[in-house]
Amino acid sequence: MTIDVSSDRVFQATLGATVGAYAISLDAGTQPADTFIVVVLRLIQGTAGGRALLPASGITWANGYVPGINPAPGAVADIEYTSYDSGVSWTAVVIDIITAWPPGVVTSVGLSAPPEFATGAPVTGVGTLSLTALAQAAGKVWAGPTTGAAAAPGFRALVAADLAAALAAPPAIGTTTPAAAAFTTAAHGIGNANAPSVGVGYTNVGLFAPAASALGFAAGGQVGYVDAAKRWLLATTSVAAQTPIPNTAPRLQILGSDAGTSIFLARYASSPIQNPAIIQGKSSGAVGVHGAVTAGDTLGRNIVVGSDGTDWQNAAELRFTVEGTVAAGIVPGRINFYVTDSGGTQRLRLAVDSAGNLKMGGENIVVDANRALYLPSFTVAGLPTAAAVGAMAYVTDLGGGVGGPVCWDGAFWRRLKETGSQTITANANQTLTVLSQQPVIITGGTWTANRTYTLSTTRAYNGARFRIVHMVAGFTVTIGSKTLSQNQFAEFEYDGTTWNPIGAGSL
Repeated sequence: MTIDVSSDRVFQATLGATVGAYAISLDAGTQPADTFIVVVLRLIQGTAGGRALLPASGITWANGYVPGINPAPGAVADIEYTSYDSGVSWTAVVIDIITAWPPGVVTSVGLSAPPEFATGAPVTGVGTLSLTALAQAAGKVWAGPTTGAAAAPGFRALVAADLAAALAAPPAIGTTTPAAAAFTTAAHGIGNANAPSVGVGYTNVGLFAPAASALGFAAGGQVGYVDAAKRWLLATTSVAAQTPIPNTAPRLQILGSDAGTSIFLARYASSPIQNPAIIQGKSSGAVGVHGAVTAGDTLGRNIVVGSDGTDWQNAAELRFTVEGTVAAGIVPGRINFYVTDSGGTQRLRLAVDSAGNLKMGGENIVVDANRALYLPSFTVAGLPTAAAVGAMAYVTDLGGGVGGPVCWDGAFWRRLKETGSQTITANANQTLTVLSQQPVIITGGTWTANRTYTLSTTRAYNGARFRIVHMVAGFTVTIGSKTLSQNQFAEFEYDGTTWNPIGAGSL
């Protein structure tokens, strides 16, 4: 039977029921391209074993299978056929007819990949092909060759040439585009201030290594460096950071010999509260954690040092401390001024406490918060042998214990007022001394004999005076050239050398 499929057609043919081979041929000359044919073989149940198609002589078919039908060997088509299913009924089945005939069997599927890039094995059965990148050493990149013609890529180390394209076009800064950064490898990239190992736009601007474990900054010459101790040193080419006082290691240092060795802060703002500030602080906690300070803690120090030819020595210091109890929102403070004396001892010379009192020489108040003036306190015997002219002091036992102020005239301590009296009742001779006794002396008590009063030149100054009033009956008192009976008085003045009588009389 010949079938023409040049147009959509359905053909049905009934083969004879006689046992034998039947052929269907296709007309190959009149068919359009991509024509396919579906052959439907309808099998009618027979009477001999239930099969209409019989196997070739000597071949036994498995239950449920029929021979394949190849309407056009080498072409792809579908075929629907019926199969006697499990000896019960005929069932329609669709199968694919492959292009190769007879069909082959796939036993292995492999994958080609660069050996550096993947691992794996062929799939010999049901499975999934997978790729796994191999481990590579640090610093490796997947790239082509570093030089020469194009070649297959591989894993290799990064080289300077890989960065050339990225550095060839530096970014614009404002209206200026500096030259590309320069990387040198000479002397391990140490460089110097005039030719830094890492240049930035110009040959003498960039970074270099002035010494081991140090990073230098160049800008037309060295402008500073950072050392291994994290100290920033400016305006110096030295790698020797300074330690001005024990227990310090300043992280920021400006070391130079010109006027630039200084710090200046200026803020330009119209608001009265906008101003430059230098802030010092202390917490008792870990870094970044608040921990309350306590009374006596030093919060900050401003120190002035000088070289003794060998090392730095502390000459003066402004020290800020905590004075009093610290509470939430309150840290009472105190300012202390220290200087080093000629013997090399640092001494507290001036302080302002949290109450507003100005103190000198330790805890001695000089002026309190109410502006009251406090004089240094002495006994007569404890007065300094000399002082600045006009210096004043308070003498606790002035005039026999009354107490009062005195002033140094350049040679002697003088009373601020030459008045005041005291009564001497002792039944004994007396020595009268300026400041130790009041300027007016009255005799009293019970005497058993005549007495002599001597005027001492100790602490006597030109113009110092004594007036003696004798009130004891029955006995006399002699002062120099004057002898007084009861109810008589005499007055004496010191001329710088001698006590002289300047007046006498009776009451």
